Amino acid sequence: MPTTIKSRILPTFYAEGPSETYKTSDGSFVAHSDFPVVMEGFQRTTSTSHPFFSKGKKYSRHHGSSKKNNHRNLDLGGAFLSQTVEFFPSRRKIEVDVPTIGGVSRTYSGYLQPYSRVNRGDASDFIAPSSNFELDALGTKGIARAIPTNPLSGMGQFLGELRDLPKIPDLKMIADWKSGTHSFQSLARRGSSEYLNQQFGWIPFVKDIADGVTTAVSAGKHIDQYERNSGRHIRRTRTIVDEWDTPVITEGNGFGGAPALPSTMYTSGGRLLTTTRTYRKVWFSGAFTYYLPPIKGYGGLLKHGEALASKLFGLRVTPDLVWKLTPWSWAADWIGNTGDVIHNWSAFQNDGLVMHYGYVMEYKVRLIERVLKDVVFLDGQRFNLTQVTRITTKSRRKATPYGFGLNPSSFSAKQWSIIGALGISKAPRSLIF
Repeated sequence: MPTTIKSRILPTFYAEGPSETYKTSDGSFVAHSDFPVVMEGFQRTTSTSHPFFSKGKKYSRHHGSSKKNNHRNLDLGGAFLSQTVEFFPSRRKIEVDVPTIGGVSRTYSGYLQPYSRVNRGDASDFIAPSSNFELDALGTKGIARAIPTNPLSGMGQFLGELRDLPKIPDLKMIADWKSGTHSFQSLARRGSSEYLNQQFGWIPFVKDIADGVTTAVSAGKHIDQYERNSGRHIRRTRTIVDEWDTPVITEGNGFGGAPALPSTMYTSGGRLLTTTRTYRKVWFSGAFTYYLPPIKGYGGLLKHGEALASKLFGLRVTPDLVWKLTPWSWAADWIGNTGDVIHNWSAFQNDGLVMHYGYVMEYKVRLIERVLKDVVFLDGQRFNLTQVTRITTKSRRKATPYGFGLNPSSFSAKQWSIIGALGISKAPRSLIF
């Protein structure tokens, strides 16, 4: 698809003033000057063009189908990057008469800004999106959470870990703590060990049992829904990151704001507080299809039952299950996404699972708030003024039908046959729509 880059100046804020008028003591006019407030935002968008079908339009010319509304199954999106910088000035208007100095009086009327009265955004103000490598890793995590064939409980992992049952809680340690018969260091070491035993032993152990029981009790309902959704488009959205960073606050002299008016106007130039906050959200959105084996003959019945057992209890032996049973695999997953990669690879090898479309989206916004506090003029007026700069980055990255960051040349013949059957591509062994 062709890539386009579009830039535009965002709506401008313009206001006259503050203006200053000089008059002599007898009232005759001496001079007049203006300090306009100008705020111009800037936006740049890089995107790819994609077909669009209006509601109810047929698309047989693309897929040989005469059914209406099938366009809802199509991937109409694409990768894009949009970056924006916007300025929001103080709307506080001032009216100040300065006492006569040297026979000349001054009058100021208009807008006063905490930091700057002229801001014009450009690409140098933008904040960069995360790297493709990082977005692919986060998108992989989103897929792992969204896959509709994910087991409802982890009984397979639970049974595999029964060889390493959690230790019985150390009740003697509690008695020693009360009696004070052991040193603090000794009790602290035993307490740390007991905490790990609880967090990584008993809590997961009890949770696995509870999940298995809950799934078994509702098995009939889950089976009906799982069979009903086979062959359908299952749309899923999962939030991966949603966080504000720690605000960064700096303080300095305000010098009376902008424009820089004569210091003889003030008894206090105020304090300038600058607060910078950054928000980030990353989420996955996609549409999946899976197929349960048809119940035809004894072999079909067994395959169908095996797929249901995998969905309900995770009993299918896959590379994902082997990885989860590998000692310290949880530590590797803590600092990387190996487990997510293996999980997704295992899932896409079974049940005809495929993604019609998958995207990882990132939204970043940086808010720079400047507050000028306690500006006091000679006539006693006091002002607190606020000015905000908002910088946003929105990006979207597209997945292949089997995950992010994959090379389609590595797809198997079976995977390509599924892609072709579902109409995800219009050319053999090609993802070009």
